[in-house]
Amino acid sequence: MEERKMILLDTNIVIELLKGNSKILSEIETIGAENLILSKVTTLEMYVGALNKNELKKIKKYLDKFPKFEFSDKIIDKTIQLIYQYYLSNSLFINDAIIAATCIENNIPLYTLNLKDFKYIEELRLYN
Repeated sequence: MEERKMILLDTNIVIELLKGNSKILSEIETIGAENLILSKVTTLEMYVGALNKNELKKIKKYLDKFPKFEFSDKIIDKTIQLIYQYYLSNSLFINDAIIAATCIENNIPLYTLNLKDFKYIEELRLYN
């Protein structure tokens, strides 16, 4: 039996999927929908970005299709470590730190369009 290779989608990838970005859709097809997972912080970011109730409902319906990592003590502890290590030197935001910590603690790569926000985190594997 082949081991599944999970990939965590950054919020910007989800936004591009909702926009119908053909390049991102093609890459997701290559990865395989069954290999995708989100951090719950992406759900929070997407809800905050909704412009109205109709858009919020559309976002919720779309996000409900994806499995999501729960916040765990290990992820929070790793987030704290990353903030301590990178906030002052690289302005690492809490949401990005949680996403990075989720990937590190679950040993999976992150698919993002914002490489500059993550490339300096040594333990993090980026999907490319």
